[in-house]
Amino acid sequence: MIFNSDPPEFNSVSDDQDVVEGGPSIRLECTAIGEPLPNITWTRVLDSSSDSDVLITGDELVLDNNRNSTGTYRCTAYNGIGTAPNRTIAVDVICK
Repeated sequence: MIFNSDPPEFNSVSDDQDVVEGGPSIRLECTAIGEPLPNITWTRVLDSSSDSDVLITGDELVLDNNRNSTGTYRCTAYNGIGTAPNRTIAVDVICK
């Protein structure tokens, strides 16, 4: 039996977000392909440039639309093959 194995690669990543506080929730998306299908984890990039603990696992991260959500978020795709790629998305919530 032959098993396919392909390292993960992103096929869709949200752009940086500039939003006005108080609107709808902020939705960030990262999707990836690979074999086996990669898991996506989300972290927040801290001021020290290290990552927070995992916030959520899945293709989408939903944030409250308030100033506490301003920051940089990282999605990482991992399927056990090769190096896990990641992308960062900057969120700037503009206060009214």
